[in-house]
Amino acid sequence: MHPDTPDLPNRGPHPEFLEVQEWIQTNATEFDEFDGKVLAVQFWTFGCHNCQATYPHMRDLHEKYAGEDFEVIGVHAPEFDFEDDVDAVRQAAEENGLVWPIAIEFEETKANFRSWQERRFWPRLFLIDADGNVRYDHIGEGAYAEIDAAVGALIDEKNA
Repeated sequence: MHPDTPDLPNRGPHPEFLEVQEWIQTNATEFDEFDGKVLAVQFWTFGCHNCQATYPHMRDLHEKYAGEDFEVIGVHAPEFDFEDDVDAVRQAAEENGLVWPIAIEFEETKANFRSWQERRFWPRLFLIDADGNVRYDHIGEGAYAEIDAAVGALIDEKNA
């Protein structure tokens, strides 16, 4: 195990993924279509400076691990009215090289943002194992080596 690998306790099944306004950058129409993969589910919004600071790390994770065993899923939950624009999210994703599937939340409800988080933060990253269990939860920026090691450990666990 990599020395940066954090403790990865099984925190139980991830919350139900509720209806979203739209999926972009994927043919998927439901969260369940990613079952069986290790997932990095990041709640973010394009106008958030802290979210923007995670882009290089999220791109690195995607580039290093994406495939049959792993996927990044962005959940765009707008904080401000100007962020509640699917075309603006598409443009931000394109301009910043965010090439993974992105679920667009309804601004008025942000149903997943609210149901997945008792205390709500942007950005927030959950790692979900291949069996659908929450194994890691990180609020804000940083811990990038730890997150990378955790993803690698969860993929190794899946393939063991």
